[in-house]
Amino acid sequence: MSMNTLVSVKLVDIISNSTSGIVQFGDRQHSYLHSQSFSIVRNNSNYGPDEPYFERYPLFTRPLPKLEMMLPSGSVEHNMIGKLVSLPNQPPTIEVDKLIVISNSQSANVQLGNSMKLVAENRQKAIEQYMNIPKGARTHR
Repeated sequence: MSMNTLVSVKLVDIISNSTSGIVQFGDRQHSYLHSQSFSIVRNNSNYGPDEPYFERYPLFTRPLPKLEMMLPSGSVEHNMIGKLVSLPNQPPTIEVDKLIVISNSQSANVQLGNSMKLVAENRQKAIEQYMNIPKGARTHR
């Protein structure tokens, strides 16, 4: 795989690029995009002493699944743009007229070029708890 790709872009319009997201024009060897978030929504505050730690929830500590398990069995063919047009002594070129990205979210990747290895991991835990409070009972805020 070539790591000398020329990228030509006439217009880029990116509205939002979020936490741990990458927008890249050109080649790269390795990327590891990692994002963790934890949110608690309650109508009455009652936090435990170890509640805000990621380690308490298995979502944040269990290993990632292997990619090979998700691929279909058999061989998978890969096509590279550089193979479509073979010109002697010229690096591969990617030409883009217009790129419009509305939102690039957590641990997401928008890339024009070659990438050797990309790992994108996004883990989120949201807890919503609403307790029934009798009418007339006082709550503190």
